[in-house]
Amino acid sequence: MSNSSYGAISNDEGKSPSDGLPLLLKKEGNDKSAAEEEERGYTFLHIVIYAIINVIIAVPGLIGYASVIFNHPSFQPHMAELAKLVIFSSFVHQLVFTLFSSLSFAIGTVQDAGLIFLSAMANTIANEIINDGGTIEEVISTTLVVLPLGTAALGLVLMLLGKFRLLDIVSYLPMPVIGGYLAFIGYF
Repeated sequence: MSNSSYGAISNDEGKSPSDGLPLLLKKEGNDKSAAEEEERGYTFLHIVIYAIINVIIAVPGLIGYASVIFNHPSFQPHMAELAKLVIFSSFVHQLVFTLFSSLSFAIGTVQDAGLIFLSAMANTIANEIINDGGTIEEVISTTLVVLPLGTAALGLVLMLLGKFRLLDIVSYLPMPVIGGYLAFIGYF
């Protein structure tokens, strides 16, 4: 047996380099026919378990995301409940991503790029309602309606851009704008 690193099988044994990679799907040389592979598909239970495992892995980050989104002092007494809502929304996000993705190995966790906007929206809502004499319950209920509606509207716009193949318009954004946005995410 040849000396190979990380358990990969070298070419001098008559096997391809991908033979040492368990997650790589190989079409040639399989004993199974294409019909058998199609028939093997995942059940709904497999998909739900997959989504639950990914949410569990992401929980520490999601708790941090909740503290970034809901950083206004009016949210602090209800932080445990709000963190649970962020975790639940991530579960729904992963489930939808797994069900509708064309990639069988896709993991679609929540990204931190949108937290800046969600936090700004939550803080603006809280400041406006508190300044107008509103209660903490009004702040939380309004925020928990506006944030999902804004996120759903953005998702709809992105789906329409993809469906009508309009994503090339992103290339018209100047690089300094994109660089500044990414730098601010790192700073935030």
